[in-house]
Amino acid sequence: MDRSKSHFAALPENDPYAGMTLPASLQSCLDRHRENLAQLVSSFKSAGLSEAEIERSLSIVIASYKAELAEVIPTMMRQEHD
Repeated sequence: MDRSKSHFAALPENDPYAGMTLPASLQSCLDRHRENLAQLVSSFKSAGLSEAEIERSLSIVIASYKAELAEVIPTMMRQEHD
């Protein structure tokens, strides 16, 4: 995906994390969730969902994201200490 044309283009130049190199597993996770979020917004618009329906859908997405990060972040921290 060409990020310059997405809703999630690069952060401003003053981003303190801009130079940070992320492990491939975390970058993959972030990229996938960014894509899913863009698709989710598009789906919400197309479906004309109510705020309550959007809230329920977001709960599912956030739970999935939390579970994935809960696995990836401790792995990253262990690798930094090795």
